Amino acid sequence: MKKTTKIRGTLLTAFMAAALVVNACGSEKKTEETSAEEAAVIEVSVSSPQVMTLSTQSRYMGTVEADSTVNVMSKVTAEVLTKNFEVGDHVNEGDLLFTMDDTLAQITLSQAQAGLASAQAGLSAAQAGYNAQSATYIAAEAQNGVTHASADETLGTMDTTEQKMRLALESAEAQLTQAGLAAGTATENYYNAETTLDKALDKYHDNKPGYDKDMIDKLELAELTAHNQALSAAEAYNTALESYNLAKQQLEDYLAYTKNTVELSAEAQIIGADQQLAASAAQLDASAATIQTSRAAVATAECGVRNAETALEYYTVLSPVSGTITSISVSEHNMAAPTVAAYTIQTDAPGKVVFYVAEKTMLEMSLGNTALMDHDGVEFTGKIVSISDVIDAGTGLYKIEVQADDNSKLPSNGSSVNILTVARQSKNVLTVPENSIYYDGEQAYVYVQDGDKAKRSDITTGLMEDGNVEVTEGLISDDNVIISWNSNMKDGADIKVK
Repeated sequence: MKKTTKIRGTLLTAFMAAALVVNACGSEKKTEETSAEEAAVIEVSVSSPQVMTLSTQSRYMGTVEADSTVNVMSKVTAEVLTKNFEVGDHVNEGDLLFTMDDTLAQITLSQAQAGLASAQAGLSAAQAGYNAQSATYIAAEAQNGVTHASADETLGTMDTTEQKMRLALESAEAQLTQAGLAAGTATENYYNAETTLDKALDKYHDNKPGYDKDMIDKLELAELTAHNQALSAAEAYNTALESYNLAKQQLEDYLAYTKNTVELSAEAQIIGADQQLAASAAQLDASAATIQTSRAAVATAECGVRNAETALEYYTVLSPVSGTITSISVSEHNMAAPTVAAYTIQTDAPGKVVFYVAEKTMLEMSLGNTALMDHDGVEFTGKIVSISDVIDAGTGLYKIEVQADDNSKLPSNGSSVNILTVARQSKNVLTVPENSIYYDGEQAYVYVQDGDKAKRSDITTGLMEDGNVEVTEGLISDDNVIISWNSNMKDGADIKVK
């Protein structure tokens, strides 16, 4: 319901009242009252938009039509072996009409079943192969771990061995240095002893006092002892030198040959183990792919069996409806073909009420909508069971069919029937009460709560039913709509929720 008239009347009343106040009390009192009015707080009621289904109904004129006949067609070309019923006989849905020679279909089904068995065997073999390869891969993975650990241990040992050999070389070098120093000292001592002896001998031969035979013997003994010590020190030096050279050669040989050989061997073991694991993984992936292929083959074979079973059913033709046979074109031992109707049956299904609508209405109608109908004062109900999306060449409209809930109330074929049904429907839409909507010309709007203020929100409306109006734009479900109408309401007005 539009509020334009109400708003205008209110504004006119307010204007006249204001004029009287001006005449009686002057402009100052008018200003005070206006200020008081502006400062007034409006008590309001608020509510969120309600989600509802709205609809509008329209009346149509329909016509009762009989249901159409059904042509029973053979789906294959084959020899008819048996034929049941004659023209004029009544049949029920599911009755056997005729059978055809299904020899080829049986052979096809047997072949499809054999193909399925073969595909299932292939899948079982593929699964067994995968399981075996999976075990192989697990073993290869374990061996790979062992090889890596062993190689890492070997490489670690090589580093330790090298460190020990370097320490041995350093020790030999230190011993060689010490032996060299000792040999030098012993040699110098020998030379000193030899010089002392030579000088003493000269003085002894010159009969110098104090240089007798005992002194010479002692000096010769000292010289001999120093000579022996020098020889011993030289021999110790040579031994230390040999030990040093040996330690050095061993380290050089180890670095040049042994270590490289062991490291290359360990790395080769790791590479070989990794390659073996990768090959095993590739074989496992191939086995998994074989399973997938085998499963696809089984699925294809199962589809083939289902198709063959379905095709076999084509050779036994049942009545799809209940009704009266009006014509038969097949006979025993003659061929039935998909191009010719074998049986024509007038169905027992009750007639329908048919009416026509424009495209826009057709698009908004829904199957199952209730239809209220009457004919010559007899009222009855039904439901829409068919909505054609193909335009009728004769009327330029779209055909709608209604099935009566109680077929006994349907009038005879060709009778006219008044129909009342839903023409438009909006499901699960936001709605507000009709009396909460204001209008500014053609623009509809409502006020929503914004804290302690009223806020104008322009909206687009749709269907209206029972005082509720659909809002297609301008509101969300969380908005608090002011649903109590007030002539003083305006954008920004102070409000207090009741």
